[in-house]
Amino acid sequence: MCCDWKNAERFCRCRMAVLRAYHGLLERGEPVTTARQAATMVFRWHHPDIEAPERDHIVSSWLDRGRLH
Repeated sequence: MCCDWKNAERFCRCRMAVLRAYHGLLERGEPVTTARQAATMVFRWHHPDIEAPERDHIVSSWLDRGRLH
């Protein structure tokens, strides 16, 4: 793996790439669903060995961090 993505306290290059893709697309006016799909694709590129359910959970936890329910 490229980084320690399981530990939120440690630097993770793929996490930064995921967040950059997501927020960059939102800033350009793309829909949230498109930005989330792109962010997930970036994570998949970095971690092709992680299955879809876990991958979606990880990306969602990064994108939704700090958001109130």
